[in-house]
Amino acid sequence: MAVKIYIPLLNPIRLIQTGHKYQKLFSDAIPAHEEAACYFQPFNNLDTVKFQISSAEMLSDRHAVIVDMNNNTIAGIPATANYTVGGMFYVEFSRMLTGIAEGFYQVKVEIGDPLEIVLLSEIIHITPTHPNTLLIAYTHDLNEFGVIFRATENYEPTPFYFRIPGGFSSDGFNPENDSEAYINDDYNVVQLESKPFFTQKLKIGNGAGVPWWVADKINRIFSCSNVAFFGRQWCKSEKGKLEANRSELYPMSGWTIDVIPAINSHADSAGGGDYNNDFNNDFNNS
Repeated sequence: MAVKIYIPLLNPIRLIQTGHKYQKLFSDAIPAHEEAACYFQPFNNLDTVKFQISSAEMLSDRHAVIVDMNNNTIAGIPATANYTVGGMFYVEFSRMLTGIAEGFYQVKVEIGDPLEIVLLSEIIHITPTHPNTLLIAYTHDLNEFGVIFRATENYEPTPFYFRIPGGFSSDGFNPENDSEAYINDDYNVVQLESKPFFTQKLKIGNGAGVPWWVADKINRIFSCSNVAFFGRQWCKSEKGKLEANRSELYPMSGWTIDVIPAINSHADSAGGGDYNNDFNNDFNNS
């Protein structure tokens, strides 16, 4: 009987089991009556691909590689960490994508000797740079969501990274405040306290949109305690949820979510490097 593998949905890549009748890559699962579409997950050469798998059994025979569209192995992805937590065995794979030529690839994981399970990722597009994308770094304070973030209590986790098309637009800035006032019988008002802050609408997807699985990962990422992009840490707003901009019979959508800076700064910085009022990076590389 084949070993049972668990693939966290919080992984920054989507892995499916090849040959499984209920698992298909996004482009292969679009209903026949809908428009055909494809999505290539963006990675820069300086990005790191990092993901985990787990099992109730020790995974001694497993390895991960990057393959081209003809299934030729291009590079290995080493197993950089092994954890045993709560009777489960976890393997973490990680590598930076430097040295890989621009092109389209997939991540492949092979498990068992003899081979029992093959996992394959959605198609990834590796280039030196992907303009108009943002790189989300995320970690969590606890070991939750099927992922080991902290091997021990004092262990400082390294982040997972997820790059998506999107960013902030001019119409997404919302100045807000949380205020408390005293109003007497004559309706004279004394402001007791007021805390100004702002929210931004993070827009996900270019004109073509993104698949459902990208939106699902964004939703899960914002459940983590530490989410950072564009040089600062962000949280979804108190009532923030993903909202779709859909077209009928088209399988991809644009998405927005209201986010708020984790630290409510009351000053701009000068002399400390790049600062943009739109919060988007000049080169959109990091």
